[in-house]
Amino acid sequence: MKVFKNWTAIFAIFLFFVAVLSCGKEEESQKVDLDKKTSDVSRLVKTTDMGKSLTFCFDCRLDPQEEIKIYGSFLDYLEKETGLDLTLLFSEDYRKTIENIGTGKAQFAIIGGLGFLKAEHDHGVRMLVKGLDQNGKGDYQAAIIVKKSSPIKKLSRLKGRSFAFGSKYSTQGHLIPRYMLEKEGILLDDLKKYSFTGSHWNCARAVIKGDASAGGIQDSLAFGLEKGESIRIIALSDYYPRSGIAGNKDVPEKIADKVKRALLRFDPAGKHKDGLINWDKTEMSGGFSDVKPQDYDVLKKIAEKYRLLGDDLK
Repeated sequence: MKVFKNWTAIFAIFLFFVAVLSCGKEEESQKVDLDKKTSDVSRLVKTTDMGKSLTFCFDCRLDPQEEIKIYGSFLDYLEKETGLDLTLLFSEDYRKTIENIGTGKAQFAIIGGLGFLKAEHDHGVRMLVKGLDQNGKGDYQAAIIVKKSSPIKKLSRLKGRSFAFGSKYSTQGHLIPRYMLEKEGILLDDLKKYSFTGSHWNCARAVIKGDASAGGIQDSLAFGLEKGESIRIIALSDYYPRSGIAGNKDVPEKIADKVKRALLRFDPAGKHKDGLINWDKTEMSGGFSDVKPQDYDVLKKIAEKYRLLGDDLK
């Protein structure tokens, strides 16, 4: 996998600055036109011959440099299993992941439920497999967190407070936490202010620094930070389907099936553990399972409730 195995000093430096200047940034609040954001990340896009080379992109959730290493090592496994030439394409935010997989700049995407539903709605993208946790479960929760020293102990106390989301297009970082707040009678207009920080890690950092009274992030990161006594979890959501790996609609069936079979054989805690880097930090730490079209219907209903599958995301 070229982007990972053939590191050069120049390319590594380039990736560093692209990552730092993109998904490391906070997204602007609802008052700013997000469409005006630009990035040099498009330089990484190359013309691909689907008979020889395929491109994977991914949602940026944690530190971008770490995720490049995580998914780079994962593509090394896929290359060995499929015999395909695979390239990692960095997407600076969730919107770009949807665009890359939808338009065919990438043939595959490691993508969350909301991003997949948007890409499916706009571009006919299909989910190939669903991620599993270390216990083999194909669902997860969102967590609403506060700073360790915060006096806030329940969701009802968040009315009139500031709130940090991850990406606007994140399932655990926006869709589910927003739904959790609404079930407590708190709409966005009831908050003092809210912001989209761009990633789960940025959201957690905003809460820890005191820039927001509370925030919504993925459960795995929340559990780790709470164990380290950085934050406190005040609410966990119901369980919802995990992120997975999706394919562009124009990927030939033969290639999609080859990739899918390799994903279903993936054993990150067993025989394929060697060579992986920090795979336990992903939302697919236990590998993958087959997926049914209706698996994401529960998220689709919530996304439609907030009109997140139409022109609002464009």
